[in-house]
Amino acid sequence: MQQTPREKIMELSDQLASFEQSIERLQGLIGDVAESDLSLDGAPNVAEISQQSALLPAQFQKIIAALNDAQFNPTVERQMGTYQTEAHRRLRLLGIEAMRLRTARQPASIARGQQQMSAHVSQLRQFVQAMQAAASE
Repeated sequence: MQQTPREKIMELSDQLASFEQSIERLQGLIGDVAESDLSLDGAPNVAEISQQSALLPAQFQKIIAALNDAQFNPTVERQMGTYQTEAHRRLRLLGIEAMRLRTARQPASIARGQQQMSAHVSQLRQFVQAMQAAASE
């Protein structure tokens, strides 16, 4: 049975909410690195951060597919396109920072990587929230 436009938008909203939860988990892991003793050889959650970061692009691809299926008015569609582009950009930058964090050995490098990742995650979350708001219009 084919979904109605409203059902497609509800599915998109669910996927965005799930994606935001994944972002929150990643933010928590990054915060754990910030609070850990950086004098240790590497930070305790770096592997988890890398794993969580690697999951986000696949989740986002599902959101893009749902966006393509959903029928929005032209104004909302333009907004969604802008948010999608910026969110995708932040995901790429997040992946790069995750790689840098994984290879960082110096406390200053770990702290810098954590700060960069935290900023990208924060901005990514803002775009996801904006997409949620636009989808509910």
